[in-house]
Amino acid sequence: MKVIIVHFQTVYTLEKVKEITSQQPETRHEELFQEAYGDQINEALNKLINPEDPTNPANCWTLFKQVLP
Repeated sequence: MKVIIVHFQTVYTLEKVKEITSQQPETRHEELFQEAYGDQINEALNKLINPEDPTNPANCWTLFKQVLP
């Protein structure tokens, strides 16, 4: 049960991050960030919400690890 609660809280938080980072960029740095990571963030969040293999949740985090330096 705790895992489910943590999962939903994580998805909720990441959706908020996506919402913020998907807004119209105000600076060149924000524009570069969206160009570099926007698609990866969207794909990673989608795979977290709809995993290909729900029995292996570690696969969902692979794309997020690629976004992080």
